[in-house]
Amino acid sequence: RELNNIRFAGYVDEETKRDLLSSAAVFVFVPRGHIYRAEGFGIVYIEAQASGTPVVGSPKGGAPEAVGDGGIVVEDESNPAEVADAVRRLITDDQTRSNSLLAIERRIDRFGIDSVASEHIANYR
Repeated sequence: RELNNIRFAGYVDEETKRDLLSSAAVFVFVPRGHIYRAEGFGIVYIEAQASGTPVVGSPKGGAPEAVGDGGIVVEDESNPAEVADAVRRLITDDQTRSNSLLAIERRIDRFGIDSVASEHIANYR
């Protein structure tokens, strides 16, 4: 509440979402709860990375696969200090941030529609 550089935007349209993601220093989504109630993949992480933004995710569901090395997956999503440390590292540690941004560049195209469609076609063949 005391910080003016954190924004909880709520619902936004697609254009605003892309603008917010591309202007963010880091995207944080660390859902808590039972592993079977977690999102199966985590497209929100890919959307953030496609905007050039490193992410912090939880170890639940498919989030670790979606985050990959384009961010940090915390071990305990219920530990605010651990989440804060991951955010801090992505913002202030130049090596961690640089590694994440390079990883995003190397991996993000594999989630594009052409790549995904080609992979599905190959699997069906």
